Amino acid sequence: MLSSSSSTPAQASNQQPPRALTFYMFDRAGTCLHYADFGRTRGVSEGAGTPKDEARLVFGLLFSLRTLTAALDPTA
Repeated sequence: MLSSSSSTPAQASNQQPPRALTFYMFDRAGTCLHYADFGRTRGVSEGAGTPKDEARLVFGLLFSLRTLTAALDPTA
């Protein structure tokens, strides 16, 4: 038997999902120069360890993306 939801699709579309925006600024060596978060509900220690660990992981992600895009670049 199917149960009906109490909210209609129109009501569900009006609700905004929670957003957590973070801003990192790194130098070329990978040192985090600036960090700011907006609307974050959980602290860093609850998720990824220390803020230093999280910054290191974000820089690694960006470095990997840069390497991948350089490898896919047809002009290089």
